[in-house]
Amino acid sequence: MLAVTNDNVCTWKVRNTSTDTIQLISVSLRLFHQKPDMDFTPRVITGGVSKYQYQGNFKGKTRSFKYKTIQIISLDSILDPGLETVMATGTNAGNIPDTIMAAGAMVYYKIKNGPVQSVNVYPGGVNPCPSEAVFINAGIQNWGIKYGSYAGQNVHSSNCSTQLVAVVYDRDTLKRKAVTGILPKCAGGRAWTTFGNPTDNQVYYSFDISTAAGRSAFDSLAEAMQTGDFIALVNQNYQRLTEYAACNNTLAKLGISALPQDTTFGFVCMVGRKGAQSPSGHTDYCISSHGNCAASMEHSLIGGSPYNTIYDFGECYETLVQTLTKAPAQSLTTTTLPAVQIFPNPTDQIWNIRISAQKAQLKLYDAGMRKVMELTCGNQASIATSQLAKGNYILEVSTSAGTSAHHLIRR
Repeated sequence: MLAVTNDNVCTWKVRNTSTDTIQLISVSLRLFHQKPDMDFTPRVITGGVSKYQYQGNFKGKTRSFKYKTIQIISLDSILDPGLETVMATGTNAGNIPDTIMAAGAMVYYKIKNGPVQSVNVYPGGVNPCPSEAVFINAGIQNWGIKYGSYAGQNVHSSNCSTQLVAVVYDRDTLKRKAVTGILPKCAGGRAWTTFGNPTDNQVYYSFDISTAAGRSAFDSLAEAMQTGDFIALVNQNYQRLTEYAACNNTLAKLGISALPQDTTFGFVCMVGRKGAQSPSGHTDYCISSHGNCAASMEHSLIGGSPYNTIYDFGECYETLVQTLTKAPAQSLTTTTLPAVQIFPNPTDQIWNIRISAQKAQLKLYDAGMRKVMELTCGNQASIATSQLAKGNYILEVSTSAGTSAHHLIRR
């Protein structure tokens, strides 16, 4: 994985370092930055939720950022050994320079007609810093704890009526695990070889924290967890925040800050770690007297990180920090960039381009950001792909109002 920066634009690319020709399917990517004025291409909103950018204090070993933007991007291209292709492009559209970093990259691919596989992608020449994404939603239809994708299946069943669901992850492998000496209350949570199941299917814990017995069981789980193990928590039923506040001592053992003593009902999503210092953990909650609110969270579990903290990105990605200059003067006006339509995309024949402007300059770049074509057009143009290699391309569209970049795929 590498980054190429040119003034206010950064392009992130992935290189095939194996000896196999692979079919790229998609990439899950986290982009950390300091200002909200970042424009990412392609523009992707993750399925199942409306939230794809988070504001907070996102920390690593030596770096911290204010914003995290999640991109889950279709690549749909063939990559031969030793070659590279574009994953995403970020443009600083603001009038202040910004610092940006890509992290937590997971590429999904196939070799020939084999099964879909996934692999973490790291900067070149660094020690790997493995991560696994956990997605948590509450108060919406696809509620629950998911592994790797918002669109995936829950890692727990929904036929257990207790209020709080917990999934524990191993501090080293980042995989789900059973906690020694603690028996899951729900039968679905015991579908694991530890409890005599033929295969490892589901392992999760559930508690009714509205009762003293439920709160005690939750605390017993926290006590029995191995130092450094991660935990994801979500409530299935609408309940008062005061019931969580009654568990604040237990939450502190997991590095999670105390929740307010609020009698209003709501939903909660949390990620913690046994032995982490509070407030290392992450919490998102909502409250509503009518039960019509929702909470959501995405967090990358970082392997090999110190047990007393919860990093948001691995140390190895900090070598990819890039500084983007402020946007060119012409794009700082209040003029809206023209709408650009490109279809079909992906294609193996032709891209048709429609622009809501009278005149435009088009520049097409390959995955190595080498210019392969340039032309001037009116409000429409077509680019034949017969002479282009299969893969990813970036099309820059410049008008009197400014420049926008668009991700194209040649099949």
